[in-house]
Amino acid sequence: MSYLPVTNQTVKELADCSLSLVRLSVVGSRVNDRAAEDMGSLTFLAELDLSHTDITDKFVQRCMPSLKRLESLKLRGTKVTEKSIAVLAAHERLRVLDLSDTSIRAPHLDQLVQLKHLEVLIVGNRVSEADMRNLRKRMPEVKIVYARE
Repeated sequence: MSYLPVTNQTVKELADCSLSLVRLSVVGSRVNDRAAEDMGSLTFLAELDLSHTDITDKFVQRCMPSLKRLESLKLRGTKVTEKSIAVLAAHERLRVLDLSDTSIRAPHLDQLVQLKHLEVLIVGNRVSEADMRNLRKRMPEVKIVYARE
């Protein structure tokens, strides 16, 4: 979907179709918090890329609890903050999580230790080298990637 002009209305239309979408990318689109309810009805999603959209913590808190099959979530360049970490940490199936280019800082990332299936965590410049070392000690099985923004 990243090649089409995706809006909140587009997400609503997808939800209304009762499609069994497994993968959805709306990178750089005009999707925002108003699409949360419709996006949350796409319960078959395993991969969701919301990078560079206008979503906030409100979207994460309203949409994510419904997406129980989610394995990959990319939030790069969104307005998501540490207020979303607890909701994200509750997603047991998450294997890939991209939080780069967000305002989330290292102390809040410690909650992600409870994600037992997490394989890749992508963080950005709000995480120092010392914080990266600490995270790697606490999450030795996780590949923690530093993405320059």
